[in-house]
Parts: sequence; C-alpha cells; structure tokens
Amino acid sequence: MKIALTCFNQKNRENSTNLGFFKPECLDEQNHPLQACSSELMNPAKILKDLGLTPNYLQETPFCYIRSYAPIWEYYLVALFLKNYENEIKQNYDFMRRPPSKKEGRKRLGRSFQGVGNLEYETWKKNYTRLDQPNLTKYEKERIRELKKESERFVKKLISRKCSIRECSSKEANQPQTGFIKSRKKAALTFLSFLIHGKKLNSNDIKKLVAAPEKHLWILKHFEKSKQQETYQHILSTSLLMCLYGYKGGVVSKNFCRKVKNCISKENIKNKELKKRVIKLLTTAIEKKDGSYVESPLKKIYQNRDRINIQQRLGTWMQLLKGVSNAQKEP
Repeated sequence: MKIALTCFNQKNRENSTNLGFFKPECLDEQNHPLQACSSELMNPAKILKDLGLTPNYLQETPFCYIRSYAPIWEYYLVALFLKNYENEIKQNYDFMRRPPSKKEGRKRLGRSFQGVGNLEYETWKKNYTRLDQPNLTKYEKERIRELKKESERFVKKLISRKCSIRECSSKEANQPQTGFIKSRKKAALTFLSFLIHGKKLNSNDIKKLVAAPEKHLWILKHFEKSKQQETYQHILSTSLLMCLYGYKGGVVSKNFCRKVKNCISKENIKNKELKKRVIKLLTTAIEKKDGSYVESPLKKIYQNRDRINIQQRLGTWMQLLKGVSNAQKEP
C-alpha cells in the first residue's frame, strides 16, 4: 500500500524526497521522528511525567543550592561568608572577577582566560547566595557548617589578594603543599563532597572522576545504587532528555546512551508502551550511527523550539563538579 502525499511545506521542499508517495514504513518515527512521532514524544516534559521521572529537584539538594547561571565553584564558598566579611568581599569583588593576569610571575588556574563572575556585584549576590536558605533541616545545616569550616582559610585568601580568583603567583604555584594551593585543593575537595550529598570519595574515586572523559556517565553510575534516589532520578531524567533530544553544544556517546537505556529498562514504569517506544528509539540511535557517538533521534525538536530546558541545572552542576575535581590536579 502507498499513501498519497497531498501537501507539504513549500519552505522545506528542498529537503523533501519522493514527494508523490510515501510507503507506510517511511512514516515510522524511527525514520522521520520529528515529522511522524506522536505528540507525546514531541513533549519532553510529558515524556518524563508519563515515565515517572519528574523528581522535585528544585526543592532537593544539591540542585536547590544551584542557579543555572552560577557555574563558578569558588564563588559559592565566598558567598558563604557574606555575613562575616561582606565589606571586604564587596570591595574586592571587581578584583576577583577579572581575567587572570598575563604578567610574568603570575599563573592561571583552570582554563578561563576571561573574567569570571557576574559584572555587577548585586547580580552575583543573587546568583550565589543560595546556601544560606531558611528552613534547612538539621542535617543540611550541619553539612553547610562543615563546608564553611573547611573552606574559610581559602576564602580569606581569595578575598584579600586583590587579584583574579583564577590566578596565583608563581611562588604559590611552586609550593603546592603549603599556602594558597593547598587551601584551594582542600576547599575544592570539601565542596565536591558537599555536591554529591556528603559522600566521602577516596583517592581512587577522585582520580576516576578527574580522569573520566564522560563525567555525566560517571555520575549516573555513581548515583545509580545510592541512597540519594531523588538525585539519581533527576540525573536519569535529564540524561534521557539529552539522549533523545540532544543538547546545545554537546554530544552524546554510545556508552552514555547505552547506560541510559539500561537504566530506563530497569525502572518500574506504569506506561509500558511509552517505555518500549523510548527504549526502541535509543536502541535504534545506538545501532544506526557508526563511531563512538550517537545522533539524538529527536534532536530537531530542540533546534526548532524556543525553550526546552534539557539540562535542568544538571549542566551547571556538572561544571561545578568538573571545576572542583580538576582543582585536585592544579597546578
């Protein structure tokens, strides 16, 4: 049987083939996912809801502490001490956010050549003062107290040096076991533990995280069997959206996509039919593409819609994790 194609979008004529007729199999979502898939698959939020993957991440740690436009880990620690050193922080904020100096005798930390931080101090306060929230549980208050205790020495140095937060002197860089570099690594390690719910990472775990080419995959595996199921559900839900729709500026590996598919397969989901269709989409994407990466089957939806919140703060969280883990090997 053939189906007559009676109309098509004139704007997309150059992208159309066999305009006269399509066979039924050509309308399958595997071949033309954007044009032929159901409205259910066109709606990322509905997919997550029907799969039971909609955790309350805005109220749960660590994502309630993170703002999407606040990816600089050092500033979260600085903001912890606003009540203690607000005048000094405000006076030196313009120094901290400057690009690392190119002068001889100075060393850049991290990979930023640009200024780091918001242009305006008040905007910075709004973005980073999220650890000081009302109605925290006793457990969370204790975690923040420990974070503050372990990072105070580092913050004092940051706000008093009158230079970029991402630079140090050659002397400081050549003495990694003492002074600024040592306090920086200690603060970064403490913040890393804080970001993953206080889990204590051993040295081998840290090495794996630092070296991991795919930190999204490492984190998904790390939380899969943890007690932090809200965090795991959020990571899984965002990972699924990344695999199905892609995300701006990023690629999805076959290993990551395969892991997400396996995780979805294990989930107890009431909508069995949708679960099968999602797994089929991921399987086809993995098998279809040569090489190490996959082509997200519904990626055109991300490109054609104005706002699809694919990463839901996970992107910022991953930048923070990457920053604090990389600090362990600098300089």
